[in-house]
Amino acid sequence: MDDVSRPRVAGYLLGQGICLAAVAWPERPRDPAHRPGRFSRVAGLGMMAGGAGLAFWGMAGLGGQLQASPAPRAGAALRTEGAYGIVRHPIYAGLLLGAAGRALRSGGRRHRLGALALAALLDSKSRYEEGFLRRRHPGYEEYAARVPRLLPRHRVGAPSRS
Repeated sequence: MDDVSRPRVAGYLLGQGICLAAVAWPERPRDPAHRPGRFSRVAGLGMMAGGAGLAFWGMAGLGGQLQASPAPRAGAALRTEGAYGIVRHPIYAGLLLGAAGRALRSGGRRHRLGALALAALLDSKSRYEEGFLRRRHPGYEEYAARVPRLLPRHRVGAPSRS
């Protein structure tokens, strides 16, 4: 596994688990006067569903190459199509969208803090992972210049897909 720092990978995985638990674990029922409005609850649910869909699409795109470690498997091909044509890390992006949706839907402080901590952790983990990808795949620089890391962007002047 290249020059993978096992303690660093273990830290990423432990931190990711803690952040996801903070986001997923229910909070005490809120005073109805402080509950998020209907729009926030519905929008949050939509974000959670969209995040799950994006994460699963990214997982399906990796197939047998899927693993928890940020270091790619030996001989793994660079994925640039499907979800990987929209963002370079669709699984992480899906987790972030879902976590943000959960925080919006619940309005809970722990959910908001968990989503923010997850964003910081996955940003760092994606940068670490990209070091391996740049060394393994000669075309990665061009791909990285063309496709955003975590947040899709609208491309001005991009041809429509009709």
